Amino acid sequence: MTDPRRASVKLFALLTFSCLAAAFPAGHAAQGTAEKNARPQSPNGKIVFQSTQGSDGFINDIFVMDADGKRQTRLTDDPADDVLPAWSPRGDRVAFLSDRRGAYEIFVMGADGSNQRPLRDESPVTPQAFAWSPDGTRLAYARGGDAYVIEVEGTAAPVNVSGYKPAGSSDSEPQWSPDGGRLVLRNFTSCGGCSDLHVVNAADGGGRVALATGPGFDSAPHWSPDGLLIAYEGDRGERGVYVTAADGTGAEALVSGAVGAWGGQAWSPVGSRLAFRSATGGIYAVNADGSGLTALSDVQSTSGEIFWSPDGSKVAFHGGNADGWLDLYVVGADGSTRRADNYTKTRRADEFAQSWQKVAAQ
Repeated sequence: MTDPRRASVKLFALLTFSCLAAAFPAGHAAQGTAEKNARPQSPNGKIVFQSTQGSDGFINDIFVMDADGKRQTRLTDDPADDVLPAWSPRGDRVAFLSDRRGAYEIFVMGADGSNQRPLRDESPVTPQAFAWSPDGTRLAYARGGDAYVIEVEGTAAPVNVSGYKPAGSSDSEPQWSPDGGRLVLRNFTSCGGCSDLHVVNAADGGGRVALATGPGFDSAPHWSPDGLLIAYEGDRGERGVYVTAADGTGAEALVSGAVGAWGGQAWSPVGSRLAFRSATGGIYAVNADGSGLTALSDVQSTSGEIFWSPDGSKVAFHGGNADGWLDLYVVGADGSTRRADNYTKTRRADEFAQSWQKVAAQ
């Protein structure tokens, strides 16, 4: 199992917020003003992240902070290690990994840290990676070379969706299609580091289709918000950001060569652009057709997830320095300034975030 203190999980499952706008007659002016003042001033919710700032520097807890990086609040306070938190699509729950029972397994809790519990009481779920389904009712995860789908509520056994994988191969990095009907998986073969992308039905693992095959590797797949494309990092002689149709046709490199790619690619909320980490450590964005390559930040990044704010105006990423510190930075998505704000500023080596809460519609 990948070390959860350094691992990153691709999680892409969030719900948009819609601001209310209404006109009130004169008799209700006071009530209208109160309601307006009570509304969030930004469509972007909180960022959930892991940090050792509350302990001895080795044990992580889960924290949240506002959309501007302020008011960091601790959600978990346990002697065990709590890592890799991810918002549910509605923003009302957080899933994370914890070794409270002797092995890293999936826990869930409320957005405020309430009702912390293991996903299953009797059967620990010990994944290498996990992802929320778009409707928030299921989780997909990988363990021991197979991928599984499990219901968040209830006691039903997980469904193994790797029953039709090629002999001698293993599945990992599950990611959901926007309609929740399919999963894209990274499938490892026995050619010494080779990996391809496969799509399977989320219900039973049937209908397996290989998207890209051959020498080299494909990794970190992400479905576009409209469900038509899958972006991934590939190395077919030249490492870069690739995009393929969800049926496996028309694969092409969007970015390669001197810029290249080094993981972390993420779709903007509307699917028109991709943000990614370059081979040189810079943070870039590119249009879905490969045009408009733009450098977003001068801060270097070597690890961790990249993700967008719900309104698409900002990109979050992890930056560090020679002393091994790793902080979360946020930069404007248009590349106009390249000025990235350090949101955590804790000078810790183990601070990771991977998703930005979307404010639930009122």
